[in-house]
Amino acid sequence: MLCQRQDNAGAVPTPSPVVNPDASDAANFSDIQSQRCTTSVGCDNFDLNELSGLLSRQNIQVHHTRGQLLPTNAQMHDRAAPLPHLVVSPKNEDEVVQTLRAFKSLRLYGRIPLSVKSGGHGCFNGASCTGVMLNLSAMTGRRVDDATLSLEPGCLLAGTIDALAKNQKAVPHGDCFGVGAGGHFLTAGWDLILARRFGLGCQSVVGGRIALWDGTVLEVDDNHADLLYAMRGGAAAGVGVVTKIHLRVIDEPRRAAWRFTRIDKQQLATCVKNNAFANSIGLPRDVSVSFRFHFDPDTTEPVCSFNIVSLLTAEETINVLETHLGQEVSRLIA
Repeated sequence: MLCQRQDNAGAVPTPSPVVNPDASDAANFSDIQSQRCTTSVGCDNFDLNELSGLLSRQNIQVHHTRGQLLPTNAQMHDRAAPLPHLVVSPKNEDEVVQTLRAFKSLRLYGRIPLSVKSGGHGCFNGASCTGVMLNLSAMTGRRVDDATLSLEPGCLLAGTIDALAKNQKAVPHGDCFGVGAGGHFLTAGWDLILARRFGLGCQSVVGGRIALWDGTVLEVDDNHADLLYAMRGGAAAGVGVVTKIHLRVIDEPRRAAWRFTRIDKQQLATCVKNNAFANSIGLPRDVSVSFRFHFDPDTTEPVCSFNIVSLLTAEETINVLETHLGQEVSRLIA
């Protein structure tokens, strides 16, 4: 049978003033953007020491890895990720700006690779490099105001979910608690239950704040269509470092029903025979169907899971499945 849940229903620091770019900064920005991470070049210890000293004098946390392990708050999910020479851990937007300005003033763009990390769960390890990692894990502010969720990029999904639950609000998001908001909501944000009805998490982004690679800070909203597009999955990393994300929230759904059913080859063949894959497209957007294939430990044959998630009641969900997928398929999870 379907499982069903029925419900009754850290403050973000004050933003820094927006810095307006002057003509020379605007003219040079395209060069900075195109050169920001050239991974084929080596890392000059003199340059790194100069950067480290400059940032340390501004009380910005800097860590030299010396070819060893990353500090705990900068660990990558994939231990095979590149190891940076230097980890810079800003605590707020102003320290992000000072770091980017230092990179520019020391003419390091195009000479030393620079990567940005929030949670470090990216499958392609883009949050790390062999040069300098800008580690945003200390920027964890979160706040819900009416219909908007404001997050700093280092806030993990565990904190995001907690803030939403306390305010009886929701936004499409993943279910891995250790994922950072920066990479998650700026690139995708797939939600098992909500995505089909409300879209990906990045489609809920309505604005935020971004520090361009030259240190210029912009408030992003509908008046900055290109930057807003970049923050909605269009590659914000090509523009600068996002320091604040604003997301449109919805009221927390009153219920959720789900069933994950392990099926064998014969049952999978039944789904294929009844065109369950194709017919699921016609389901109401409150109901999502997926087939998950994976390997269990010590097995050589793949395992298939027939998954149903729904914002309807369990009874309503079964009726919808029978209508669209047929009784033979719906009996597999009824």
